[in-house]
Amino acid sequence: MHIPKNLKYFLAFSSVLVSLTCFATQANALELTAKSGSATDIQAAIDKVKAAGGGIVHIPEGEFDTNGVIKFAAGISIIGAGKEKTILRKAVFSIVGQHYGYVGDGSSRVSGLSFLNGFEEQSSNFTFRGCSIFRMDHCYIEGKFSTMITVSENRFGALFDHCEFDVYTSYGIYIFGKNVWEEDIEKLLGSREDTTFIEDCTFRGFYDHPVDARQGVHYVLRHCAFDMEPNSGPIEGHGPINDGTHGTRCMEIYNNTIEVNGYSTSAGILYRSGGGVVFGNTIRNKQWGIAMAIENSPYNWPHIYPVYEQVHDLWIWNNVYQVSEASITTVWNSEDMIQENRDYFLYAKPGYAPYTYPHPWVSGTQKDNTFSHEVRNRPNPFRAGKEETLIEYNLKQPSNVTITIYDLLGQEVWRKSYEVGENGGREDNSVPWDGKNLSGKVVANGGYVCRIWVERENKYIMRKIAVAK
Repeated sequence: MHIPKNLKYFLAFSSVLVSLTCFATQANALELTAKSGSATDIQAAIDKVKAAGGGIVHIPEGEFDTNGVIKFAAGISIIGAGKEKTILRKAVFSIVGQHYGYVGDGSSRVSGLSFLNGFEEQSSNFTFRGCSIFRMDHCYIEGKFSTMITVSENRFGALFDHCEFDVYTSYGIYIFGKNVWEEDIEKLLGSREDTTFIEDCTFRGFYDHPVDARQGVHYVLRHCAFDMEPNSGPIEGHGPINDGTHGTRCMEIYNNTIEVNGYSTSAGILYRSGGGVVFGNTIRNKQWGIAMAIENSPYNWPHIYPVYEQVHDLWIWNNVYQVSEASITTVWNSEDMIQENRDYFLYAKPGYAPYTYPHPWVSGTQKDNTFSHEVRNRPNPFRAGKEETLIEYNLKQPSNVTITIYDLLGQEVWRKSYEVGENGGREDNSVPWDGKNLSGKVVANGGYVCRIWVERENKYIMRKIAVAK
């Protein structure tokens, strides 16, 4: 059944309202503070909250030798005092609604925690499955893993934002779906239901697969920084398996920096099935920028066009490549099956609109942590094209700085970089913006997000800017 696009957006917006209501409802449920960050004390607090029908467990400030697996039902959230303040050593979290129960509204969140799992041995992964919605934010993970995070079957999707990962792993964030293949990509692009978002996260260390997916998954990766060790593998989506497991249907990958410190004999991004959009990314020190392939051995799909669930419906545009070989290519003897202007297109997808950035769960539930009091602009609102607004912020020390302004669909509007010592990169800064985009045209009335990257402090600060002409 075809759903009109205006109805589709209404339904997606309604889902957001439901999701935000879930988080608000949970705030009124039982809240407990664990006695400490030990596995025993955290689990005891979780069990009490579960018996009460769901809620929040706070973990106090401090460094703790947790040394255990924490299991909890969908509908319970774990909140620390901040990733610099609540530090758990050798802690593994597992939310599996199907196994450990489903309480309250079923929404869960993990926030404000550091997990130091060490590099001396393989650690178990973090599993987040079966929630109505799931969010992990403002967390730090360090360790050696076979798979760092597995996420799957969260009814209204999942969000990973403002997290830092410094790990040695085969799979970074591994996303599984319901093993359903939606052929009509128009029903996926820009939508939210049952989608995993990864945004404003930093990936450091070694990864065979920094982000990967299977089982008909649709995921969105945006505004992230990958600073990986040599020979780290590509961001990708696996193809189908001949046991009935579907491949990855749709990946929306935009406005990321994907870089290897040294060199890697792989692509920055690899499509092994399905399609999506790739734009606004910078890819450095890879063999190829973006590669496309037919899933190969041991599955041995017959090379008769179209190959089962092969790459198609893929649009690629406005990326920056600093790679040793081709910027865009096919690999694994796939050139006859995957062809330009039939299966992939090197221009912007007509009518495409990215999902709201920042994600509404961010702006709706953590305004103070997302939009900083460290930056302001005046006047606000301002009359674009008729006056300037001054973006004012203070730094702890002079630094290279990049200011990027986005519209509420996540499209980049304006960007400028400043070097140490000049206005913009000093301790006290007042940077003008005239309300024009990179093409010199005055932007429309509405809301915009100003994101300031401070290199020396390794952080973003953000501000909402309003235009009212």
